[in-house]
Amino acid sequence: MNPEQELERQVGDVLRRMPARRAPADLAVRVMEAVAARQRLPWWRQAYWSWPAWARALMGGGLGGLAVAMVALGFWGGGWAMEWVGGWGGRGAAVWNAIQLLGQAGTGAFRQILQPWLLGVWAVSLVMYLFCLGAGTAYFRLTWRRI
Repeated sequence: MNPEQELERQVGDVLRRMPARRAPADLAVRVMEAVAARQRLPWWRQAYWSWPAWARALMGGGLGGLAVAMVALGFWGGGWAMEWVGGWGGRGAAVWNAIQLLGQAGTGAFRQILQPWLLGVWAVSLVMYLFCLGAGTAYFRLTWRRI
């Protein structure tokens, strides 16, 4: 019998001789109280998948509509959005110009600062992944015998 099988047999014998552990007597009561407390919450404070179907549909439709509106505004809404905001007077046009300026500044900052940094992080992560893959393969090949 090889040493690994002998160790496995000894550990198995020790584990079989150990007495079974019992859970605390009040554990089931505490678990059931916690479940009941969660079920007593109003539906909007529970997990999304336990909401009524109408509420999930309304939330999904509203968020989907908001996303579509934002994309449409970004692609096609530049001219009419400016006219619509400009209808608010000079303040609306100033707000719209400030929003456009902030967007351009954010895009420029991303291109100048974050994009190279993110590419560097990606490259380092790729190198680390490949190193771990190679080291794991080498470990497996050197330590495990073919059966």
